[in-house]
Amino acid sequence: MQIEKLKEGIEEAFSRLEKGHINLYHDIKKEDFLKEKEKVLNSLENKSRNEIVCEVMHLFALFKDAHTNFNFYNFKNHDVVDCDIININKDFYLKNDKYEKILKINGFDIEKVIDKAKGYISYEVEPYLWQQLRFYLRSREFLNGLGLGGEEEIVYSTESGDYHISKSQPLQKPPEKFYEFEDDEGILYIDYKKCADMEDYPFSKFVEDIKHYYKMPPKACLLDLRKNSGGNSSIINPLISYLKDNKIKTYVLMGQKTFSSGIFAMAHCKYYLDAILLGKCAGQPTNSYGEVVYDDIDGGLYFNYSIKYFDFAPSVANNAPKEYKHYVENVFDYLGAIKPDIEISENIEDYNNGVDGQKRDALSLIRQKGNF
Repeated sequence: MQIEKLKEGIEEAFSRLEKGHINLYHDIKKEDFLKEKEKVLNSLENKSRNEIVCEVMHLFALFKDAHTNFNFYNFKNHDVVDCDIININKDFYLKNDKYEKILKINGFDIEKVIDKAKGYISYEVEPYLWQQLRFYLRSREFLNGLGLGGEEEIVYSTESGDYHISKSQPLQKPPEKFYEFEDDEGILYIDYKKCADMEDYPFSKFVEDIKHYYKMPPKACLLDLRKNSGGNSSIINPLISYLKDNKIKTYVLMGQKTFSSGIFAMAHCKYYLDAILLGKCAGQPTNSYGEVVYDDIDGGLYFNYSIKYFDFAPSVANNAPKEYKHYVENVFDYLGAIKPDIEISENIEDYNNGVDGQKRDALSLIRQKGNF
């Protein structure tokens, strides 16, 4: 795409964004954004494709809305290198025979890489940033666009040496099963990965199968939302009704990937079931933007943006106009990342031993609280 046409496309994208987004300039003044946009547009002439994509990502990141971003598909290959990276708090680990702490990427200190990368990622709260970095630190094109190498391979340095990875894999696929359940000595454990119906097994049928499994209601329920990053927020309603009608004490296991409709599932459990939240902070704040519209310019520039505003803490003063609120149950009494009632941390030893330590500790805590 020629530079002038590209500039026209970028201008058109932001024009549509301003018209479509419900409250685009909630975190940055319009005049400040326009100055930054002009600066970026004037710098594109001698930049590579990867650099241009990153520059526009930076502009989107200024809006501080995790649902409003310049889509990863704007990179030519839009893939990531074939490896497994996790984070525990702000430390990142690469899996080889075991998980090893990453010290450098392409010769740059990991702290420098993270500090630069965070200015190009759309997020509202830091837990979501760390979750997104798991993905972006595997993108050669993203790192290359930031001037951090990665054009042919990514070199991860750990205490045991350097790992050169060039093999690619496609973007992450959705889970094969959106929901599963098991009985753990009388505790109903539900792994709820996506707020959507499976094609041949709707969620309402899944709840009916739970009812048939238990002759008597379970002693408690642990709903695992750690991998749930969205979908349709109403899908969970049959489960909420079942748990409420049977007065089943409910606990929710959450984390930095709990996002979008996953937040609604958590908030509904808190509001209607007085659920106890366990785990780590979620990937969104108590008031946020959502319900996404996807758009593109001439099939070449892909982006998305929010058309609704959701507030789970209306009793707390904030700067969003009242008419923007589409959800007003007062679930939380604070602003910022949604916090667990009881923190359950992770540790690298559990990962290296193939143990889900948070699930283990959550079930143990439930048994202690229920005296069973």
